[in-house]
Amino acid sequence: LVAKGYSQEYGIDYIDTYAPVVRQSSIRLVYALAVEHNLKLRQLDVSTAFLNGNLEEEIYMRQPEGFIQSENKVCRLKKALYGLKQAARQWFKSIHSVFKRFGLSQSNHDQCIYFKNNNSTMIVTLYVDDILIASNDEKDVQRLITELNNNFDIRDLGEPKHCIGLEVKIGNSKISLSQPGYTENLIKKYGQQNSKPTKVPMQPKLCLEKEPKISGEAESIDKTKYQEIIGSLLHLSVFSRPDIACSVNMLSQFCQDPRKQHYTAAMQIIRYLNSTKNFKLTFRKNGLPLVGYVDANWATDINDRKSQLGFCFLLAGGTISWESRKQRVVATSSAESEYIALAEAAKEAYYLRYLLAELGYASDGSTTIYSDSQSAQHMAKFKG
Repeated sequence: LVAKGYSQEYGIDYIDTYAPVVRQSSIRLVYALAVEHNLKLRQLDVSTAFLNGNLEEEIYMRQPEGFIQSENKVCRLKKALYGLKQAARQWFKSIHSVFKRFGLSQSNHDQCIYFKNNNSTMIVTLYVDDILIASNDEKDVQRLITELNNNFDIRDLGEPKHCIGLEVKIGNSKISLSQPGYTENLIKKYGQQNSKPTKVPMQPKLCLEKEPKISGEAESIDKTKYQEIIGSLLHLSVFSRPDIACSVNMLSQFCQDPRKQHYTAAMQIIRYLNSTKNFKLTFRKNGLPLVGYVDANWATDINDRKSQLGFCFLLAGGTISWESRKQRVVATSSAESEYIALAEAAKEAYYLRYLLAELGYASDGSTTIYSDSQSAQHMAKFKG
């Protein structure tokens, strides 16, 4: 039974609809911590999660076809249904209250991370109805599962194997994350399974233009098809493939008016994935602190002269956070573009450091961010 949420009126049938999900970087951070500190992982799934939300508004619904009891009566909803605009939010409130009653604290830096680090360590991440638990106390985990079972229909999936779109392999003091099935389906969908191998996702110094001057490259491409390709690649670049993040971000800027040049570049990324479909993010215990790397290209976009920035952060030998995007302002020098990139990386370092400290794994001293620009380094020291 699904409600016709599109007929709801704001202020009468609903007010707030926002419901958070855990950040991908937070999930990878938990995997890294599990390797470094020998935490056991457990995956849970909630069946029909949205039906557990208690409604705060007074909502009436016509009787569903086939179950009409009386022609002049309607149904008053006490619980949320799939389709209601506030269903996701009410579900989050329900499970939040259970976590709080159990004694877990909600993170101030990621609303979907819950933890406790008193006598034992427990970290819980929530992505809609998928729950990932990292803990060093099996009895504590079992108590939490019992508490959740008392309130919801919980499926205990044991050690994670497929969690939130990622294939998880655990063993030999390491954890590997990948998306081989998704990648293979993407390659087959666009007929690149027998394509010529390529070692890079995009040709170096490729000049991407809004209106390519070469006639053959200026041919218009179906916008919907191009957007579908970019959306599929964005999913990969956000979840498990930092190596294609820059290329995908650059191509995503042409979604409103794609040309053949842009489509050809997108197909090269898929051919690259065909050559590297077994690549994985791997975390190993190495005792090293959080470390970051940052870089920028100055005025590489010939369409608006903006620069491209990129950064990544490593923990337990694996990449836990990354970003590649166009800068929001026009830098007047390479030093300025590098400094802007350094500032953006520092923001992410701030988030990761404080989340680690909150979970009980504070780093000793500062976090090193490597930059190849001496000018930007001197600017940062001077500003400090």
